[in-house]
Amino acid sequence: MIKTALAFDGRKPSLGFLSAGSVEIRAFGPEVAPLGSGAFGIRSLSYHGGRWASPRAQPEIWFSAELRSSERESNLELSFFGLSAQNPLFFAFYVSARSALVGVEEIRAGGLKHYAGDPLSVQFDRQLQLSAQGVSHLEVKPIAPEAFWQCYYFLAFTLIPSSPKVIFSFSV
Repeated sequence: MIKTALAFDGRKPSLGFLSAGSVEIRAFGPEVAPLGSGAFGIRSLSYHGGRWASPRAQPEIWFSAELRSSERESNLELSFFGLSAQNPLFFAFYVSARSALVGVEEIRAGGLKHYAGDPLSVQFDRQLQLSAQGVSHLEVKPIAPEAFWQCYYFLAFTLIPSSPKVIFSFSV
């Protein structure tokens, strides 16, 4: 069973949370370049009906978010306005899981091996699968859990300025 929540309010919040068995995506949302700079999270635009937000570090970009869920699948549909090639934007996920499989390549928690390449599907703990449409690149890195919401993995999908619609699919 997949449980999800979107949050459009708060102080530098992530866009949402997702849980499926032992896997938790404890934070997800836009992150600006360079990755790891701490420029993660949203700026709420609550006066637009509660489904619009802006990356906190790039307020000139807006996006709408819609979540469609069933017991075994969730789709997060995002539509971006104002993306540009001069200011790359990523969509990041901070994941608490024991293992990650990118395509057929295993990325171990706490290890040095990482993945950077085509946006393949990622499977966590052989329970939750994450795939994306409308992105050009994927990075998966093991991270120190003490620093990031007790998460073991960081994923960053590169958004495509000419393709402002992005869909992230989660399934168990």
